[in-house]
Amino acid sequence: MINLQDDVNKRDNLYRVYFDVGTSKSRGFLLKGLRVLDQMKKKIGSKDVAIEDDQKLLKREIKKLYRNIKADNSLKDKDIEEIYLSGMVTSKFGFKEVPHIPTPVTIEKLAESIYSYEDEIFGRDINLIRGLKTFSDDREINAENFSEINNVRGEEIEIFGIVSRCSKNKFHVFMPGSHTHIARIENGEIKDLLSSFTGELFQVISEHTLLSPSIDLSCEKYDVEMLKKGFQHSEELGMNRSLYLINTMQMFTDIDKNKKTSYLEGIILGDLIRLFRRRWPDAQDVMVAAKPALGFAYEKLLENYDYNIVEFNCESELSVEGFKMILNYLWQR
Repeated sequence: MINLQDDVNKRDNLYRVYFDVGTSKSRGFLLKGLRVLDQMKKKIGSKDVAIEDDQKLLKREIKKLYRNIKADNSLKDKDIEEIYLSGMVTSKFGFKEVPHIPTPVTIEKLAESIYSYEDEIFGRDINLIRGLKTFSDDREINAENFSEINNVRGEEIEIFGIVSRCSKNKFHVFMPGSHTHIARIENGEIKDLLSSFTGELFQVISEHTLLSPSIDLSCEKYDVEMLKKGFQHSEELGMNRSLYLINTMQMFTDIDKNKKTSYLEGIILGDLIRLFRRRWPDAQDVMVAAKPALGFAYEKLLENYDYNIVEFNCESELSVEGFKMILNYLWQR
């Protein structure tokens, strides 16, 4: 006779390691059951593979992170039941290039699509959580339709972390970062995505153009008036002219860096928000999963429209919350 309680006890006492791997940084988590016992960070990501032209660099560095997690917790490889990774590991600059899965996607579909293989550097089986795309597998991508594609690697598991803690049945969530993604959620399912450059565009403009002396990269509080002025000008004058006006402010005014930085953020975010409105004119409940300063900027610009801004504390590790949902599903199969 099967003892279900024995299965639960065994499950809750097994160790697993989960890695959330990004473009420039990675995080590793040690779990026992669903409890996070330890976590570590390392400045390594898929960008380093591309820069160094070393396909195994990321694997070696993540393996070091794995060894450190084990050592700090007095564990050996045989003590770790499973290893999971999400994010850029499934890209061509990751561990192994694995195709995205098409939306709509439930947590069940995401869990069922996990790609498992024996990795030569880890010397054991590892499990890769795949990214998502808004394009069916049976459609050919060509010059006529490539603009229809949106995709994520890593944000999908963070989105499900939000879903696990949000009581709304239908909402849209902004996921700002180097690349900002917006997801449409209905009844716990990721229905659609919208992907764009924001953070990376801000960085390039503020560090590698003649506008760099005008921008404060450490800005933690935006000037609302200038934020909204950047938004307005980008709509009326276009992005190109609006960006030039930052140089105009530098040459002919004493407007400070904070105001000019706020203006730049308004230009970049405004372009995305207008695209969001065109794509989903029926949007009502909107959430922004970002650090306080950037979340404030988005919310102030979204206030221009009749949205219900859903308050959400994103200080916790959303990717781990999403990973726990995957584990729960796999255990209940």
